[in-house]
Order: sequence, then structure tokens, then C-alpha cells
Amino acid sequence: MAPAANLAPQTPACRGPSQQTIARWSAVTVPLMILAIVSWASYVVIGKLALERLVRRGEHGAGIAVIAVYCVLLFTTAVAYLRIITTIRVDPGLVSLGRGSADEKRRKRKGGRRHHHHRHPREGHGERRKSGGKHHLGNEGVFEDEEGRTWAERQYEEKLKRLEKFVPREVFVCDYDGLPLWCDKCSNWKPDRTHHCSDLGRVGGIVSETTMKFFIQFTFYGTLLTLFILIVDAILLARDKSNGRSIDSHMAVLLGFGGLFTLFAVGIFGNTFFMTLRNLTTVEALNRANATYHLSVLITPSWCNRRNDEQYPFRTTTYPGAPGALYAILMTRPGDNPWDLGTLKNWKAVMGESVFDWVLPLRYSPCTNHDRQDSEFEFGTVVETVKREATGY
Repeated sequence: MAPAANLAPQTPACRGPSQQTIARWSAVTVPLMILAIVSWASYVVIGKLALERLVRRGEHGAGIAVIAVYCVLLFTTAVAYLRIITTIRVDPGLVSLGRGSADEKRRKRKGGRRHHHHRHPREGHGERRKSGGKHHLGNEGVFEDEEGRTWAERQYEEKLKRLEKFVPREVFVCDYDGLPLWCDKCSNWKPDRTHHCSDLGRVGGIVSETTMKFFIQFTFYGTLLTLFILIVDAILLARDKSNGRSIDSHMAVLLGFGGLFTLFAVGIFGNTFFMTLRNLTTVEALNRANATYHLSVLITPSWCNRRNDEQYPFRTTTYPGAPGALYAILMTRPGDNPWDLGTLKNWKAVMGESVFDWVLPLRYSPCTNHDRQDSEFEFGTVVETVKREATGY
């Protein structure tokens, strides 16, 4: 019998705003804050710096030049920013949820019985095991659909179905056993260089392969804009001080904001620029010095030709839907980036082939085109090196 204290009514715990609420408010307030800051900065630059400090004191050429350069930089920065926002809305670069994840979301919305005990195996709350030809999750109860299939069985069927997109590839990233990387939360295979993100419900969007180019352009133009404001404001403030004039409060505040935003913009652009030249995503860059990758490589006679009585000097595997195809499971050395094509090719893979593509936020990055037959992304010399090391010649 439970203690009486446990039967007493309890005050419901206070809950903070949901992630969706925060995201909705952020989507409204952040652009308004940006608009307010830009409007105020434009007033100070054009009204205080260009007109009052230059044009009205006879320096018409300098005043007009400041207004012209500021407007051009502001326009290019705004266009790049709008390109990012529209791309996030139209083509955010996300991988669709698998059937298992979609079913789980529908069960939650309908208030049905959810699989309460299912956890990611790496979290230590349960392991997937095979018993009697069926896949279960530990000893807990499982959700069954109209056809009597458990959630794990449906997920397993979905895995086999979605595995077909990897089979035509000659090289792709895999786990130790040779299977493509699987996301339990999304119930889907992860294409090469895809990473699970839990912040999509909290922010307006993420920088993905579809927006990386525009983000680089935005941070570059933003750096030029804030640096221009900082330099002009600092020069005119110093001149006013040397001439014994009173310091304008707006100009003083703009100097502080200009310095802060310049440091912020330079830091973001520098980091993004570095990752682009090295052909790294944000997640890959975090552990670039020690990262290793398992690669599933199609064995072809041109690479590894052996006699019938010989054994391959590496582990091999096969996949459903690819009869007769044999794949080698290889691993890169720590710190090697299999997608590093060289500095110039890395840059062009994101920014485009021509200088016009580099400066105009119009076309998508070439790396968003996944029509290649050999791999999801173009691999560099690391893959060939791994293949030579695996065969010994």
C-alpha cells in the first residue's frame, strides 16, 4: 500500500515556453531587432557622419562617397541575407524522416500508446536484439500496427527499403560492419556528411549545403560593412576631438557597436572560410585532427584483382539489392579528410566555378548536385591512398 503522502494532490510543475513558441517568437523578434539596428546605423552614417560632418562642412565628395559605399555594402549584405532566409524556407537541405519516426510522431499527436521504453542503444537504456526471426527492443512491450508488425520490424523493413539508394554508389561512409550510418531519431540512413540536428525546432534554420555559399557571402559583405562603418566613424570622431568639438553620443555608441559587430563578423567569416578551403562541415571540423571514417568501397577488377584461391586482405560485405557486388570495408587514417580536393577545388565546390558565382548570391553550390554515380560527394586522394594501402600495391 502506497504511503498517504503519495496520494496527496500535487501542484503541477511550472513549465517554460515550448521550443515551438521560442522559435515562433524568434522568427518575429530577431528580424525586427536587425531591422531596428540597421535603421539606426543608417541614420547615424548618412545623417550624422556623411551629411553633418562632411557635406555641410564643404566636403561634398567625401560625403557622397561615404553614402554611396555604405548603400552598396548594405544592399549586398541585405541581398545575401534574404537569399539565406528564402533558401531556408524553400530548400533547407534536410533529409526526410523515415516511416518509423513519422509513425512515432503521429502516435504522439493522436495520444496513442507510445513505445515508452525505446531508447537509442548508445544511451545505455536498451539494446536491439533478434529473437525468433523478429527484431525487438529489449524485454519491453512494443507497439503493433494493423498488420501485427512491431515498430522495430517496420523500422527494419524501412531500413532495407531505403538502403537501395546507397547500393549504386561505389564509395560511401559506413559503420564498422559496413552499413551506412543510421539515425535512430529520424529513422533514416544518413547520406554522407549528414548530421543529426536537434536545434531545428529552436532556431529559424541551419546553415546546410544549400545555404553555405550564401552564408559565406553574407558574412563577407557584413564584415566589409561593419569594418567600413567602424573606420569612417573612428576617423570622424577623432577629427572632432582634435578640433575641440563635442562628441556626438550616437557616433560614440556606433563606434562601440561597430567594433563589436566587426569582431563578430570577422570571426564567423574567418571560421567559415577556413572550413570551406578544407572542405569540412562544422561537425567534421570539431574533431578534424583525430577523425577516422569507415568507407564501403566497391571492389572492381581494376582496383583489386585476385585469384579464386586468394582471400581479400580486408573485410568485405554485400548488400540487398546488389547481387554479385562485393564491397570492401576500409578505414582512413586519423586526421585524413576523404573529401579534401585541394584548396581551389574545395572553394569551387561550394562557391562555384566563376568569379560571378563567388560574389553573386544567385546559384546554388555545385556540391548540392548529387547526380554522381560513384559517390554522394567527390572524394579526394585519401580514398585512393586507403585503397592502395589495403591491397599493398
